[in-house]
Amino acid sequence: SELFSIVNNFDICIIPYDSSLRFNQLSYPMKVFEYFYAGKPVISTPIIELGSKKFEGLVHIGKNDKEWQNHIDFLISYTWPKNKIKRQINMALDNTWSNKISKIMKHLK
Repeated sequence: SELFSIVNNFDICIIPYDSSLRFNQLSYPMKVFEYFYAGKPVISTPIIELGSKKFEGLVHIGKNDKEWQNHIDFLISYTWPKNKIKRQINMALDNTWSNKISKIMKHLK
C-alpha cells in the first residue's frame, strides 16, 4: 500500500533500462505491472517484450533523449484515458505473482 501511494503521485512512470545490454533487451520487467495497477502512462527504453502488441498504446518506447522528451511532453499534456487505465489494471491483475505461479503449476502438471 505504501508503494502504491508513492506511484499514485507520479504523472509518468519510467523503465530506464540500459538497452545496450542484451539481457535488458530481453527482460520482462514486472515493474510495468505495478505502474499499470496505478493506471499510469509508462515510458521505457527499447525492451522487446514491451514493444509487443499487448502493450501497444500503454507503453511508449524512447530510443534516445529526444524521443523520451517527446513522449514526456505529450503525456504531461494528455489526460490518460479511462479505457487505457482499465486495460492496464486488467493486465496487472492477470500478471500477479500468484497468477503467474498458478499458470506455471498448471503447465507442470
